[in-house]
Amino acid sequence: EEGKGLQHYVDRAGGVTRDADPTAVVIIRANGTIERWRRGVKIELGDHILIPTKVMAVRLRERQSDLLAIGNSVISAGVSLALIRSLFR
Repeated sequence: EEGKGLQHYVDRAGGVTRDADPTAVVIIRANGTIERWRRGVKIELGDHILIPTKVMAVRLRERQSDLLAIGNSVISAGVSLALIRSLFR
């Protein structure tokens, strides 16, 4: 729903659990990029909202570079595949 904020979507999904870490919210964009949520970040069509548990948040912080590398690899593979497909049309 255009113009709605993070809390709207979290509430519609049932809220957060007791062990959730609302300070470590991550937005996984429809294009594969990963962005930490902060005020002013817009939720767009196709985005996924990840609110990790407190234990998971610590692990995510430790593995942030790995997650970024995986995201970049997925995007690169998609762009490469699209380029190859366009060359063989």
